[in-house]
Order: sequence, then C-alpha cells, then structure tokens
Amino acid sequence: MRRAVGVATIAVLLSGMTVGAATLRVPDEFPTIQAAVNAANAGDVILVGPGVHEETVTIRQRSELTLRGVNTLPILDKVPCWRLASDVLGQVVISGSVIIDASERIAIEWLTITGPGPGIWVGGTASRPADSVEVRFCNVVCNEEGALVLTEHYRRLSFACSNACLNTGSTDPWRTAAGASEEIDVLVTCSVAYARGVEPGELEESTPVVVAVVDSGIDRTIPGLSCHMWINPGEIPGNGVDDEGNGYVDDVYGWDFEDEDADSLSGSPLHWHGTFVAGVIADVVGEAAIRLTPEDPTPTALRLMDLRVLDRQGLYYTSDWEDLARAIDYAVANGAQVVNVSLYATQEPPGFVRDAFLRAVAAGVLVVGVAGNSADELGPIANWEEVLTVAALTAENEPALFSNVGSQVDLAALGVGVLSLIPGGVLHVASGTSFAAPRVAGLAVLHLAQTPGLTGAALEQLLKAESLDVGDAGWDMETGWGKLH
Repeated sequence: MRRAVGVATIAVLLSGMTVGAATLRVPDEFPTIQAAVNAANAGDVILVGPGVHEETVTIRQRSELTLRGVNTLPILDKVPCWRLASDVLGQVVISGSVIIDASERIAIEWLTITGPGPGIWVGGTASRPADSVEVRFCNVVCNEEGALVLTEHYRRLSFACSNACLNTGSTDPWRTAAGASEEIDVLVTCSVAYARGVEPGELEESTPVVVAVVDSGIDRTIPGLSCHMWINPGEIPGNGVDDEGNGYVDDVYGWDFEDEDADSLSGSPLHWHGTFVAGVIADVVGEAAIRLTPEDPTPTALRLMDLRVLDRQGLYYTSDWEDLARAIDYAVANGAQVVNVSLYATQEPPGFVRDAFLRAVAAGVLVVGVAGNSADELGPIANWEEVLTVAALTAENEPALFSNVGSQVDLAALGVGVLSLIPGGVLHVASGTSFAAPRVAGLAVLHLAQTPGLTGAALEQLLKAESLDVGDAGWDMETGWGKLH
C-alpha cells in the first residue's frame, strides 16, 4: 500500500483575477487610457494600442481591472527570457504615471512607464487598502520620484517585470512616503533589475548560483521565474539522447521523478507548491536588487533546478523514497550549491535516503529543510543534523502555532501569510514551514554570489551568525538561533 508520509503546506488564500467581462480599446474606442478606465466595470480588460500615451492614469476605487499594452511581437515565442523586452515593450509607452489608489485585483501588463513622476504609485486608505496589485511584463524606468512608490495601506503587490530600474539613487528606493507596509507585502521577481545610470544591456551577472528545488515542479513559463531557471549545459533539448551521460535523457531543466520524464510541465499536472517555493527564492534575490547602485551594479544570477518528487496533490509516499534519494544525488551531481527540500516525513525514511543527504553535505552542498506543520516535535529529516532545519514565524516574529519544535531547529523565517506565485503566474498567499525554508535558501544564494566557493558548512554558520534572536536568549527549540530576513 502506498502510504503518504509528507504534506506540503497547511493553508492557501487565492487572490487571482476573474475572467474579464468586456474589452475596451484605446484609441479605437476611447481617446485616452483614462477615459477607458473611467468607463470600465469589474472584470474588464483595457487594451492600449502601440504609441506614446502622454497621460497619467489614475485607477481609483476600482476592482478587477486589467490594463494591458498591445504588442505586435509575441514575447513568449520571440524574446528569450524577456531580456530584449525594452525594445519590444517600447511600442506601448505611458509617458506619465500609473496611480493605483484604494483599488483591488488590478493587473498592469506589457507597458513601458517612464514618468517623469513616479512610474507606479500604490496606496489606499485604512478602510480600503490597495490590494492584490500585479505588475507583469513591464519596463518601469527610473525617474526623479522613483520607479515604484508605495505609500500607506497596501497589501499584496507583485512586481514581476521584464526590466525595472529599482534603485533611483535614494536611500529608500522603494518608498518615498512614510508609513509604508512591511516588505513582506511586496513580491519582486524581475528578469532584469538595475540602478539609475546603468543600462540593462551593460549588466553582467554574478557567477550563477544553482538551487535545486526538490518539490512538486516549477512553472517555468512565468516571466519572473523563466530567466532564473537552470539549464543543463551539456544537454541538447529534445534530441532523445542522454548527451552528457548522466543517466537522464533531455534533462534540460532538471528531472520529473514523479512522472519519470524530463519535464515537470508534461505528464501529470503540477501541484502549485513547487512554483510557490521557487517564487519565494526568486523574491529574496529580487529584493536584493533594490540595493544595486552604479558603483555596485552586479545582480545575483539565480538558477533554479527543477526536481519534481511530489504528485499532483503535493504529496509523496513510502514508495517514493528512492525518488527523493535520486533527486538529492541528481542535484549534487549536476552542480547545485543549495538544495531546498520543503517537505517533511511522518515516518523514518530508509537508510539510503539519509545516505543521499549525507553525500550532499559531504560534497559541500547546503541542504535546507522544514520543521513541519503539525505543532509537534520534529520528525524524521527535520531531525537530521545534516539538514538546516527552518521553523516558521509570523510577521510579528512570533513562532507560528503550527510550526514543529525540537533540538534540531536551526533558524526561523517568515512562514505565515507568505506572498508568491503559483502555476499560471497567479498571485497567492500561503502559510507553512515550506515557505520559511526557501527564504533562507534565497539568502544563502546571495552569500554564495558574493563569496563563491563557500562550503555548505561555512554557509550554515554564516547564516546562523547573522540571524536575529527573536525567542529566548540564544538558541531555543522554537526559533533556533533566530530569524533570517
């Protein structure tokens, strides 16, 4: 009998857009974008034709509205990783600002926004905050007031742009107004981020840092993740040959151990969990990009290796132990420096599973795992010394009620109300130790980009040393050595 031995998460809150009720076209039906916004109803899509639109657009007290530029070149097919999007998306330019005031479920897509005021302004009131705002496939240009200005009373902002000038030279590049919400309400997964005075084409990334995401698969079609995907340098896509001789045919992005094929996007449907985890890792790297300057313009090159072991329900079983061990070995053999395992066991795995984890640590790889979500003592895997075990915290730095405790808890990170993406690029909020661990993995990536060659053991000590003690003084069973990020 196949018996489930792990679960992925405990809660998820959806916040996606509904199907548009009508399409409004600018300038064919409306002379200005603002005129179309004023006439739109909930669920409508406003399509803006090519050209320069010299206006500031205000979306005030509206719900479920999409503002989308119309481009003649299919981005998905013709522009690899959206890195040339500055040329393509320039066909639809707003020479002004987009103001989103006290509105919810707003999507801004396929636009270049140049200012001269703030590129995108987001805010609201205590009774009606701006909520679930998604900026996708856009270029947001540096200007005097900031590419993105966040004021009081907003929640859940996703900023997944093609090119974004995130640092405008101010000490606080994100916010120019007081009273802004906590940074956990902003998800940043831009393909290219840069600072004022630096052209996107001039950027040189750091030496790539490879993170293996051992999970339920990654939707690599999401723009904020596509450019962060690991690509096997020795494999020729689609030729049906194991080119580099590693035992896996056409393993371009990793391997689907659940379906036993080369692609998580083929075969059985993806559970959302792995994409969500990958989004958290990318967000940590994206947030670091706001600190880029002309003097230090090098963005971190993150590469996500997709190793699927969970099924369409986000579960794995006693019959999957071998797949988990193979996934760990694959990650090590193919150059992963960090392995994120956001799953936990309810019974002891066979010895060969632990052997795989031990081989990873011996090879200098950092293995990040989860405490688990059963409000109990740590279980197998989480209790292994070779795993950097991460517990979950609330936004108030309190231990999450569901987070397991024990003598092998190493660190803690935000695990309640975490913002990320699921397949299709939809913005979601979820809770679980599953989403605390990738935050730590993302911080490990930043250290490895800055100091290539760090071993997993050295990296673990570095992360512990920089943690903020939030529980009992020193180490404790609920939060380990303290909070990261």
